[in-house]
Amino acid sequence: MPAQGVELRVSTKTTSSPPRPARPETARLGLSGGSLASRRRGALLRRLLVAVDWGALLAALCAATAATQTTDVAKLFWAVLFSPVWILVLKLHGLYDNDHRRIRHSTLDELPSLVSASALGTIALDGLMTLSPVGPLSAKSAILTGVGAFLGSFAGRAVLRFFWHRLTQIANGVVIGPAAAANVIARRLATHPETRLRLVGYLSSPEQEDGGDGLPWLGSIDDISRVADQHEIERVVVTEQEMS
Repeated sequence: MPAQGVELRVSTKTTSSPPRPARPETARLGLSGGSLASRRRGALLRRLLVAVDWGALLAALCAATAATQTTDVAKLFWAVLFSPVWILVLKLHGLYDNDHRRIRHSTLDELPSLVSASALGTIALDGLMTLSPVGPLSAKSAILTGVGAFLGSFAGRAVLRFFWHRLTQIANGVVIGPAAAANVIARRLATHPETRLRLVGYLSSPEQEDGGDGLPWLGSIDDISRVADQHEIERVVVTEQEMS
């Protein structure tokens, strides 16, 4: 079930009277406060993941330099110089784009992509090293670098997400779909507090409102702008019925 930030449209009209003060950033982007907070946290988490992956690669390169005689300081320098290609390979594998797209996302979900990215990243890094004056890494150094960077990234990402989920505040969310599906989602989220998502209600057509004891009906889908601003919505959960 995809989740996304809510974008609001801001009407701009020219009048003779001066405009009332408003938060310039919110007005410029046309976003609610909750959506702005969600985007900022998402951007910060992506930067932290990049820092973890890059640190893991640097640690692996230093370990390979210390453990082998074929890799010296000169090769270490050129490897560090070409290290951004490692981050590019991980980016192309989507390893920085899933935390804000899924309700539940863990480092274990990334394991296959992380293995593939580590292998291809090592090949890409070694390929660029052949263009340097010092030549490519030895086979042993390349294997140590790839395995070490993979293990470091996997462990670092797990630790980062562990503290991230405990230090960040719970996000407000809304469900788009009928009452029955919204209440099922609410019960599932209640059994998984690690999702850090609090559902404030659901949006659907008036005929889909049941008036039961589950999530409150907040209005139709056309009211999403008002609901997002009123409740500071950061995430929207769309049921399968609405996507079909």
